[in-house]
Amino acid sequence: MLISLRQTATELERLEALNSSIGDAYTLALRSVAQYAVELDAGDVALFRERLETLAKAYQDARDAAGVRHIQSSFRGELRDYRDLTAARVARLREEVEMGAAAMAAFAGSVAAHGEDHEARVKTELEHLRGIGAWDDLAEIRRGIQGVIAGISEAVERMQSANRMAILQLHDELRMLHQEIEMKRKALATDSASGAWNRQKTVERVEELLREKEAFRVLLICIKNYRRVQGRFAQHLVDGVLNALVKRMRGLTGEAPVGRRTDNEFIVLLDVDYAAAISLSREAAANLSSEYSVQDGAFAKAIALEVATGICERPAGVEAA
Repeated sequence: MLISLRQTATELERLEALNSSIGDAYTLALRSVAQYAVELDAGDVALFRERLETLAKAYQDARDAAGVRHIQSSFRGELRDYRDLTAARVARLREEVEMGAAAMAAFAGSVAAHGEDHEARVKTELEHLRGIGAWDDLAEIRRGIQGVIAGISEAVERMQSANRMAILQLHDELRMLHQEIEMKRKALATDSASGAWNRQKTVERVEELLREKEAFRVLLICIKNYRRVQGRFAQHLVDGVLNALVKRMRGLTGEAPVGRRTDNEFIVLLDVDYAAAISLSREAAANLSSEYSVQDGAFAKAIALEVATGICERPAGVEAA
């Protein structure tokens, strides 16, 4: 009987050690996937890594098989969403490259065709001018020269007109390219889920303000039930409620920049005095803790968020440290 109990205890210890090793391996796998994710967009991959890190921590805290299955399902969903997002970005990039190449090819072809036409016209008029040199009638020579001048003038005018059109077309292409670059720049600084600044942009701006030694205040916003919401609803609904939260936040704070600091924390950089900031914090706490209607296909789902707020002040002249 004693031997049997010892064997059972040994077997349980072996199973526990195996389970611990499997848990460590699964956590490492989650973090490896995050570490080696294809980086097409800095904002997207940063958010993807944050979510996988959240899943890795949740796995370590999982208490039963149902919790592990939920994490596995979330992991598959994150991989699928990131794959789709990356594929869409690659497709857009390929389309943009093809459109840019086609536009430049058309532009080059147009310039070459116009140039050849004008060159042929000038050559024809010059040949005509050489022929006039053999004429004997002065009046005919004058008329011939006038005709050549008119022909060359027309060719030059058309060439100038074609060049102006080419320059306008090039300016239009450059304008579109600048717009595309600006859109890409904004996308790199934007959290794709909420529409706020992403963590990188948020941290960079706060560090800039700290270096300037000017006074500023930060409205801190924390979603207290974020983990519960994330565990209950699909990721696209979680993203939808975050986007709705940021929109409502902007309705309260106006043009003040809004940044996503962590999964469940946002900050608003305020340019108001301390009393106004405190008042805004109270108003935000009252208005942001609420139900949000998020569209899910043909239906709308009500998702309640519990929000806490606070104010962090940096007085003028205080060192960043």
